[in-house]
Amino acid sequence: MNRSFDSTRAYLLRLRRADNSGQPLWFFSLESTDGRTRHEFRGLPALVEFLVFYTDSLDAAHSRSTTDNEQRRKPT
Repeated sequence: MNRSFDSTRAYLLRLRRADNSGQPLWFFSLESTDGRTRHEFRGLPALVEFLVFYTDSLDAAHSRSTTDNEQRRKPT
């Protein structure tokens, strides 16, 4: 296991329901626990799309980090 790659992220999830001519409209936001980053979404599909993209990006970064570490260990 590669311990140099931090794969943990923590966010505060906020849900807000608004009325749209009698129809519920949901807004979501994710805010990093350090308060530096906030993402806002109109509807659950947009939130899920972001999470899929974000986790895929973390997976790719982890793969690159693991590959780089393995290449450094190879004798030249």
